[in-house]
Amino acid sequence: MEGTITCPKCNSKISVKELRADKSGTQWICVGCYSRQHLKEPKKESRVTEKLKEWHSERTAKPAVTEQPVSKESKIKKLSSFKCTSCNYKFESSVFTLDKMCPFCSRKGNIERVKTASEILREIDDIPDFS
Repeated sequence: MEGTITCPKCNSKISVKELRADKSGTQWICVGCYSRQHLKEPKKESRVTEKLKEWHSERTAKPAVTEQPVSKESKIKKLSSFKCTSCNYKFESSVFTLDKMCPFCSRKGNIERVKTASEILREIDDIPDFS
């Protein structure tokens, strides 16, 4: 003769053969409750993984077809160099899309624009000569 027991989770009557230990290992539950407890939830992707996917899709995306070819100079002007003052990570990004967060260490507010050589030379030319 086979015994029956009530599942503490769903209060259904089940045979002893259908009992399973719950996740904590402290109670015996039915197969249905067991399968609901052990459903694998999809892993949430980390911020770094999301940023890497964005970066990869930007790099591998095919440029839109335009009537005129885009010159290298116009591409260079669209990107600026930046540096994180926390981790010293250097990267290029569009000034308008920069969200002030380091793509490497994810710290906010530590991004500064790196001056180009021509900008530094212009600053030197603007220094008054006191001689």
